[in-house]
Amino acid sequence: MPMRGRLKMPRVINRSAYTPASNATSHVMTLPSPRVAGNTGILLVVGSKSTTPTGPVATGWTLFSAEAVGTDFEGMYGWYKVFDGSESNTLTVTANNAVALMGFFWQIGGARGAPTAASSLVEQNTGTTPNPPNLAFAGTAQTLVLAAAFMRAECTVSAYPASYANGQSNIATGLGRSAAVAERTVLAASEDPGAFTTSPSSRNSAMTYAIQ
Repeated sequence: MPMRGRLKMPRVINRSAYTPASNATSHVMTLPSPRVAGNTGILLVVGSKSTTPTGPVATGWTLFSAEAVGTDFEGMYGWYKVFDGSESNTLTVTANNAVALMGFFWQIGGARGAPTAASSLVEQNTGTTPNPPNLAFAGTAQTLVLAAAFMRAECTVSAYPASYANGQSNIATGLGRSAAVAERTVLAASEDPGAFTTSPSSRNSAMTYAIQ
């Protein structure tokens, strides 16, 4: 009997996170390691303070999502790169003035295309349940979904979206900012992650990212 090729499925190889020590114009973030040529790196940067980030300043990284609202800049930005083996272990993200930026990295194996995103930033919600919006994919396929929330307070996370795994929270202590992410693989044409549960109540924003 002839062997059939296996269906490619995006999967997380490794991940890392960055927490700022202070408001700064330059943030040096560490990439997950080891990295494999041909895998896709995804970087999510979140933060706020009357500015828009202008990085990362690294050749070959592509901005695929840029969302910012409000006079205090509630921003969630996404970049990706197909690794070729030339990357250094760190990546510098710069901003127009001193700002608290938090970062999340993922190394993805088995991806067939570029990431996509959907935003609820325009709502500038206030409360304890930042809710990433529904995201329609480019057809039904195995899809890695990344749900993300950004809070303008130092919030703890008591619950991640249902059926999501590998939840990470990030608190910029003393800077009044926090963020959280979680992951899920689905075979579907769209995904609506559901809400995070955070405390205390804060102004918040949420994003849904996906890669097939």
